[in-house]
Amino acid sequence: MKYKLVAYVAFCLGCVSAISADESGARNWTTADSVPWVSNEGFNAIRWKDLLGGDGKGQIPQKDLRFGLLQIAPRAVYPGHRHAAPEVYYILSGKAQWTVGQETFIAESGTTIFIPANTVHRMTNLGELPVTAVWAWWAPGGDQSVFDPDAYEFTEAIPEQSGF
Repeated sequence: MKYKLVAYVAFCLGCVSAISADESGARNWTTADSVPWVSNEGFNAIRWKDLLGGDGKGQIPQKDLRFGLLQIAPRAVYPGHRHAAPEVYYILSGKAQWTVGQETFIAESGTTIFIPANTVHRMTNLGELPVTAVWAWWAPGGDQSVFDPDAYEFTEAIPEQSGF
């Protein structure tokens, strides 16, 4: 059931922005296994894969939507941050405490979380296994500047912690 919901979320986000291969004839499919995990140097407690959009290796080209997987290492904190792109998460496994704006709650498998553009949010993995989630960013009205790395800001210090 949860994978049907993930497909539905992806379909609905696709309605916001048309998804198609670029004019170079790039393929319209990929597998999670063919896309490597990415993390920031010095901050390897969080890792992600861009399956659609982004500029890494193996994903489907798309300019107005980014979609992929995220993992938070056991007991790790993804500190407060904000970005210009609105975002949605669907939790596949694990349990985390989330704060979105002024609201704090527990998110587990089956939880969907919406983060409006420029809203501070943070996550803390409460378990001994990684939290795994599907995530998506999109460019409202086609404004791709929301994906600019300069539109991403940490609002808390990155803690020293174990990673992957």
